[in-house]
Amino acid sequence: MTQTLTAYSQELHIKVAEVALLEALSPDTTESERTVAAQRLQQLVPSHPLPGIATAYSLYFNNEFTKARQRIEATHEQFSEHVHGYLLLGIISEEEGYMHEAEQFFLTSTTRFKEEPMGHRALAVHYSHRHFYGESAFHAFEYIKKIGATGMDTLMAIDSIQQLDGHSIEVLETLYELIIGVSHLDKTAIFHATASANKGMQYEVLRPTLTEDSDPALHERLDELISGILEHGLYAAVYDDSEEKVYRQVFQDMCRDMTIRHAGWRGYPDYIRLRFLYFKRLLLRD
Repeated sequence: MTQTLTAYSQELHIKVAEVALLEALSPDTTESERTVAAQRLQQLVPSHPLPGIATAYSLYFNNEFTKARQRIEATHEQFSEHVHGYLLLGIISEEEGYMHEAEQFFLTSTTRFKEEPMGHRALAVHYSHRHFYGESAFHAFEYIKKIGATGMDTLMAIDSIQQLDGHSIEVLETLYELIIGVSHLDKTAIFHATASANKGMQYEVLRPTLTEDSDPALHERLDELISGILEHGLYAAVYDDSEEKVYRQVFQDMCRDMTIRHAGWRGYPDYIRLRFLYFKRLLLRD
């Protein structure tokens, strides 16, 4: 193959300008920075719709929702439609409390821009907020299929699907493998909380199958699952940096329920051991 794109290529400059402006569509970016990025892209492609969408984002950040809507509609009519135009229309509708309208805007972003992943991500978050966990999981996995199962979005998708009832042990095991695959997030509370919940669900599936005649391998499997629940629960507590410290309280209850409540006084050594290990890990965390 012969190289055709160089540092002087217009096509490359356009791609860089597009990405720079997309990065600027954030409340953490100042309006002047957003304007400069929009002007740079507009100079390269005067008919590009994204600078107009960026103006709408600035209006949205200033709580001028009606003007932001009008700007998106004018940009779509004058130039062409853009996925971020529909995403912002959905976000505005959500903030105004029009959930069905927001849903339709997000769905439109996925049907008119089939290759774009962000519409599926928006729908995953939207449905999760509405407690439609099946729909949330579906769109979260569609998003992951497009970008790769490597980040926090993978955990979001798995968290959504794990909130559904009736999973088989095979599906739960597959989900756990996906969780563990996001290894660079192993020092976050959400990583270990998701993994701990998965182990707990596996335990709940297998526990009713236990009988006096059960194979010793099943006993070992259940013991391994309990260990996994506690280990991931411990690290979720260690890496819980939230103000509420929810995972720390969850781990404390988990220790009590799985030791003292099940074994009475005989469970105290395990309870003390786990609590000591928790404080030790908390002191040594990096």
